[in-house]
Amino acid sequence: MVKYMSNLSILRIIFIVYLLLSRINVFGYNLHGLSVTIPMSIFALFTILLYIKKYYGNYKKLLNKYVIIPFLFIVLCVLTSYINVGRIPFFNVVSNIIIFYLLFFIGDDDVKVESNIVFSILCHSISIVSLTTILFAFLEQIGFSMFGLTSYYQNTRLIGLIRYYDTPNGVAIMAFIGIAISFIKFVENKILYSIYIISGLLVVFLSDSRSTILSLILVVFLVFLIKLFLAKSIAVNSNINLKYVVIVILVMILLVFMLINGKRIESSFVAQDNNNLKIILDKLTNYRFSMYSEAFFLGCKSPIIGNGLNTFVQNSISHFGDKSYAAVFTGENPHNIFLSLFYYTGILGTTCISYLFYKIIKKSLIRIHDNFQLFVGCFSIVVGVLFYSILDVNILFHIQVSGYIFWLVSGYIFNDKLL
Repeated sequence: MVKYMSNLSILRIIFIVYLLLSRINVFGYNLHGLSVTIPMSIFALFTILLYIKKYYGNYKKLLNKYVIIPFLFIVLCVLTSYINVGRIPFFNVVSNIIIFYLLFFIGDDDVKVESNIVFSILCHSISIVSLTTILFAFLEQIGFSMFGLTSYYQNTRLIGLIRYYDTPNGVAIMAFIGIAISFIKFVENKILYSIYIISGLLVVFLSDSRSTILSLILVVFLVFLIKLFLAKSIAVNSNINLKYVVIVILVMILLVFMLINGKRIESSFVAQDNNNLKIILDKLTNYRFSMYSEAFFLGCKSPIIGNGLNTFVQNSISHFGDKSYAAVFTGENPHNIFLSLFYYTGILGTTCISYLFYKIIKKSLIRIHDNFQLFVGCFSIVVGVLFYSILDVNILFHIQVSGYIFWLVSGYIFNDKLL
């Protein structure tokens, strides 16, 4: 199979395997301590060399707008950081090269074989982690402890003894991605992938990740609307009426979401002497409302080119003091991809990346006429992870595994040889 893949395809597969191995946490042990900058720099260097080899002299390919727009964005990140704080964000440049030129702009590679391999790697690795998460959580509930460790975050939210993230939200979004890819591969082994989907759903709900549950609700609802209004133009080989299945799933998700979050929402409206709309919104959003306010306020200080990367906490403390929400709750992550873009890179960067998001979603909708099952899986990942990044960790700055998968799947969607 390898002989049908380009060097860039092989490099993408190697990168995905490296990414999964380097980020997994097993019983408290992980490979995070290994240098991230060095291997990432090597992947970026190989990406550049392979592009030079592949497209040397082919200026039409190199002038493709999906090559130029990311390049201009990377240049903007460098310039705004250097202008504002006098330094160049080296790791961000390296990460962006991998995101845009290894994962996103796949070019004219025939990715049929590659995508099948990558989806299999992602699906099995993520879903097996979800299965073990559920298994060890169950054993813990019946009194069996593994090395004295717990599967729960703050004794309430499922996080797992084997995981790709160290937060319940991160664990949940990875399980969500596993569900979406399992749907793509469902016809290959219905029993196995049904188990994968069920285990993924259990992880999502037990993690009590409102961001991921809302993403799941949104995706199911949008797929239902698309199927409803485009039913005549979509060929779905199934004896089951999809709209009724979707309605049942949507209602179940909403009920579970309300049960899980009922107390949290109720507590937000408990009468207090200083209760006001801002406090209520902060409690409902886990202080995201104030984070967003700070990010937007500081972004308006330099609205055209932004404030430079890795400056959010520093500037927030300068303007709002040591107890600023950025310093206490977010680190360098305003928990909203568009506010992150606006704060770090201004209107110019926000416009560049928003255009790519628009084209990714538009292209995914076109896929609905090619293969409905593939459409649902890919559409769920790009829309679900994008929406998740509006509420939690983003998919560009301080990127995590789910962000890299987002750009990879977006690259597959853009490739006309995927089918």
